[in-house]
Amino acid sequence: VNPVFSASLSLAMAQENYWDLPNPKHPKGQLVLYRFSSRILKNKRDIWVYTPASYEWTKGPYPLLIVFDGQAYTSDLIPAPTILDNLIAQKKIPPLV
Repeated sequence: VNPVFSASLSLAMAQENYWDLPNPKHPKGQLVLYRFSSRILKNKRDIWVYTPASYEWTKGPYPLLIVFDGQAYTSDLIPAPTILDNLIAQKKIPPLV
């Protein structure tokens, strides 16, 4: 028999998390999917590149954020593009790629 463990945690003093919610007032960056083919590894990999709404390649260089397991960060589970849009709009981080 496998017992099922369930737990709930409530943090009464925790601030509400709103960074992952789309805000229509904030400009939206662009997310583009590229397929990278490796002859050395003999496989293909998906690579997502986020650019902020204010991105202009002539205004670079931009700070670079590298996140592994990109598929998890481009889904509703962890909506990284939305989080980045919100943080950039609130000037908590600079525009980045």
